[in-house]
Amino acid sequence: VLFRSKVWENSDTMWSDVINKYSRCWQAYLGRAEYFMNTMKYNIPTHDDDIDKAFNDLNSAILLSKGIDAHAYLDRGLIYAMKAKPDSALLDYSKVLALGYHEYNIYMALGTTFSGIHQYDSAFKYFDIVVKMHGEDAQLLQNRGFTYLMIKNYKGSVDDYSKLINQGENDPTFYYFRGCAYYRMERYPEAINDYSKAIEIKPDYGMAYYNRSLVYYAEGNKKIALDDAMKAKNLGLNIDPAYIEELQ
Repeated sequence: VLFRSKVWENSDTMWSDVINKYSRCWQAYLGRAEYFMNTMKYNIPTHDDDIDKAFNDLNSAILLSKGIDAHAYLDRGLIYAMKAKPDSALLDYSKVLALGYHEYNIYMALGTTFSGIHQYDSAFKYFDIVVKMHGEDAQLLQNRGFTYLMIKNYKGSVDDYSKLINQGENDPTFYYFRGCAYYRMERYPEAINDYSKAIEIKPDYGMAYYNRSLVYYAEGNKKIALDDAMKAKNLGLNIDPAYIEELQ
């Protein structure tokens, strides 16, 4: 494991060395792009310049390969989606399918992108394909759970985020979004518990404080609601002054 870790840490240099020697080796550009993207399926690179470097390398890989590699189009489509360019993302995804690539991750990408542009019927169509091919993994549950929340299917959202949490996932956003669904269902104690858990994991989670404030307000507890609203404000959220005034 340590050897593989050290090799991965040096992948940028290793792929760059290959490119310097064989400037038309499209596989090397693709390999370096995947390094910049952190290679893990849909992880967002940690720096904007990593996204740009990956994007440039993918363009080179597609050009040099004459567009024969589906993975390059898939990765570039993911970057287009990160950059809020869904039309370009969907165009690249169509090229992936045209090249005969039909693994579950292309359908995950399609579902997530359609969800992001509010075409929810298309999103669920592709999520259903993912489930048939790959089951309900963490990424599917996260994307589908959020999409359920957007279409006000709060029970579906609660179910998916609960599955994530029961799988041992300790991401504060999972508790936060399940809390949002509970809040909309007027299940206030569960919502408070989930927002509190999100804050426990991420103490500077301003939106969790703000939403917990809304729940306390809905329960008629203005004093605690004000405390949470002020914590959210101190963490940088822009809180409506009229709401603060209402709580005072």
